[in-house]
Amino acid sequence: MQKINVLITIFLLTVTGLFAQFDDMTNATVDYDGNVYTATQINLEIPQDKVKDYWDNYWDERFDIDVDREDRNRRSEVFLAEEVSIPAVNDKSFDLWSKLTELDEVKTTVSLTFSFGYDISANPENYPVAYRKSQEYLDEFSAFAYERYFDEQIEELQSQLNDLRDDREDAVDDQQKSNRRIERWMEKIEKLEGRIADERAEINEEENIEVNKEQRIAELERDLSSLERRKRSYLLR
Repeated sequence: MQKINVLITIFLLTVTGLFAQFDDMTNATVDYDGNVYTATQINLEIPQDKVKDYWDNYWDERFDIDVDREDRNRRSEVFLAEEVSIPAVNDKSFDLWSKLTELDEVKTTVSLTFSFGYDISANPENYPVAYRKSQEYLDEFSAFAYERYFDEQIEELQSQLNDLRDDREDAVDDQQKSNRRIERWMEKIEKLEGRIADERAEINEEENIEVNKEQRIAELERDLSSLERRKRSYLLR
């Protein structure tokens, strides 16, 4: 029963995520630990602690850059990588400022700024190429983060599904346990009305358990398929 409750919880979280809306990229003025700069921002439907891991991985894997935490308060964390070199951004080195702000338990704002000196940040007028690159990298990070986030959910759901399949295959023919399981599922079985009523007299208690397990597996497989389609749909945008 505990395992079924876990699966139901994962299903509800997955459905919530599927109906979430992805916000567009915006421009803003952001305070990075007392340094106020022009920034590119994007809102993600991902918890802040997850985004933090993905942000660190993105810059490390993509550019071999370590983004170190510079400041932290209750809802946001500021990161700074000093004197970085990315030729596509500029032939000069610059400071890479970023800020991850928690909007709520499942939403995070990511801010990114390229600074070329004290009080000098890339904007469309002074460093147009660098500014466009900051937008490009945030857009690239969005895809990077969502792919990993969805993959983790799919992996967890798949693991739970596999566990339930194993339980079905390894089920012990114990009459007393079967009776208790049937009692717990009876309310749901009654909703199937005629179909179950016609078959109830012909099936034994173990078959009742197998019917309910097959129904649960089918439901989880639909959830898994729906989540995978949502992922593909987003990545094709």
